[in-house]
Amino acid sequence: MLIKGTRLKSINQYYNKLKGKYMSIIRNGKGPKEGIFNTKRMISLDRKRNNRVMDFLHKASAKVVEIALVRNIDTIIIGRNIGWKLEVDMQKANKQTFIQIPYSTFIEMIRYKAERKGVQVIDREESYTSK
Repeated sequence: MLIKGTRLKSINQYYNKLKGKYMSIIRNGKGPKEGIFNTKRMISLDRKRNNRVMDFLHKASAKVVEIALVRNIDTIIIGRNIGWKLEVDMQKANKQTFIQIPYSTFIEMIRYKAERKGVQVIDREESYTSK
């Protein structure tokens, strides 16, 4: 099953754009170890981004479990590779969006929601697949 993550990608893109803008304003003309690195606005931006991401993940994980129940699936198998986000060769812009998506949190959400409904979740290594 595939989940379209364009909404999640756009949340991250907007967050990165505003964070870069605010960072350039507060770091203008300062050395690497002087001045502030956070403002109330940046803290609020972080909180809003995290809330939006968690909302998307909760809704998507609930949908996965709901589809499994409708189709009478008693086991969900999730493939995961160790270190697969950091070792992939990508351009900086694509990697920035890709790394910020919390896949392990999503997997844990699927796990606890499925087990609450009586569906078993198995996490497997998928080292034989492509990048």
